[in-house]
Amino acid sequence: MSDKRKQMRVDVAVRLPVVDVNTGMVVGDLANMSTAGFMVLTNDPRPAHSVFQLSLALPKPIQGVDTLYFGAESLWCNATDDQQQYWIGFHLIDISPRDQEILEQYLASA
Repeated sequence: MSDKRKQMRVDVAVRLPVVDVNTGMVVGDLANMSTAGFMVLTNDPRPAHSVFQLSLALPKPIQGVDTLYFGAESLWCNATDDQQQYWIGFHLIDISPRDQEILEQYLASA
């Protein structure tokens, strides 16, 4: 399958939980991210085309910001090879200009 992404995804070297702001529950651990989308590894499948309000705590603050907030839509959900967990692909649908700038700085330094 060909990769149709316009932005390169950056792999995450440390565990960064992605949290559903509305429930406080961890959606999954960030696997990789770009300025347009991201992938998480999770124990719980999520249906495609679901919209979430999410937060991501940065490993260290950037310009005094330690947590990013954004809206995202799940695009797909696939079981891992061992069928024990799931990969979920998301695309960003809403992020403030400031958080977008911080995200770009984080990805450039990762």
